[in-house]
Amino acid sequence: MASKRVHLTATSLREFTQAVQSDTSVQELTLVGIHDDDGQRPLDEAPAAREELIDLLAQAFTVLVESGVKPLTLLNLRIDIGGAGRRPIPKTELEARSTSRSAWQCSNDTFFIAIQALAASKLQIQGLNVFNDLDMKLFALASDQFNIVDWDSPDVGHALADLKSLSVNISTPVFAFRKRKTQKGAADWLGRVTEWTAPQVRAEAEKESTFNGLARLVQKCPQLKHFEYRWLGIPLPQLPDLQGFKFPGWKILHLVTQLPNLPTLKRCTLRHHITRGPDVLELLERTKPAELFIGPMWLDPGKFKPIFDYCTSKEANMEKLGFRGPLYQLGRPDLGQVHFQRQEYDEDAECSAHLMREGDAIRRPIYHHMDTQGFVRPGSTYCDVVGEGKANTF
Repeated sequence: MASKRVHLTATSLREFTQAVQSDTSVQELTLVGIHDDDGQRPLDEAPAAREELIDLLAQAFTVLVESGVKPLTLLNLRIDIGGAGRRPIPKTELEARSTSRSAWQCSNDTFFIAIQALAASKLQIQGLNVFNDLDMKLFALASDQFNIVDWDSPDVGHALADLKSLSVNISTPVFAFRKRKTQKGAADWLGRVTEWTAPQVRAEAEKESTFNGLARLVQKCPQLKHFEYRWLGIPLPQLPDLQGFKFPGWKILHLVTQLPNLPTLKRCTLRHHITRGPDVLELLERTKPAELFIGPMWLDPGKFKPIFDYCTSKEANMEKLGFRGPLYQLGRPDLGQVHFQRQEYDEDAECSAHLMREGDAIRRPIYHHMDTQGFVRPGSTYCDVVGEGKANTF
């Protein structure tokens, strides 16, 4: 039973407790939150209260602790998006499900139940994946929900003290949900309705608790070696007074960089970020990852050149480096998309939106130019674009 998948229902958790009483060899555990898709899908059993699920999961974890088992290698958190053995779910249907209130609540509950059960049982883990599997891209934990956990609790700190791998998928706070059939009000272009007003949304953007949850989590992980952070930007409600307002999701990474102590990383991965160049550079300079994977990424403000220069420096001492396009600079006058090339720029340069390097090749300068003609596919202007397979030669 080295790997186990358990649904967060009372029945499944009781079965899991019975299983570990006879076999404590579990090393990787996947917990799957269950929801009814706003009443669109029948459940096999009535939902249990948070407190009951925490107690049942803590019982199973306590069995593992009392048996002398080593820390779990990985605790993987997911929510159910269709169930095993069912037909593949079309992307449009997944997008609709991701905007349901029940999916949002399920993500919150799954995260809270898992952390509280770890704290109650004092079970330690070495890896934590928070909704960051490939098929979980649209089902992130909202940034304002991280602080439903008391990060100052000594028991939470104990559970995370040996954590070496942290992979998180974080979204904008959710201000609008898919409209239900019985619900009144006009829906926006995503079929959502909101109970928030524009002043309330703007006020939420001013609260530090909306953004500092990841920093508080990282602060509890002094042994951290692998860090992956994916961002999911959710469109704000279409309220007239929010036109032109950008939710400052960049604050999450910024607050991580401001921690007094940051671990030295083996690997750092940043995906789908709209963030600030100086914050990315400061994170790299302070954590000195041996392996770095970035992109897609949009810098506003900031430029990629200081990041590229650091990555190729002796100070960084990197072993592996990967940039996945598109990479954009949004600030004028340097707005455009990064195109990598093998040599100094000329109009006939062979270009790629991606770059992969490792070993001695990392020390070579990263030649690139900005496609200033706007948000276009590489090669659609004057670049001789190559496939991703050739990107590692740049």
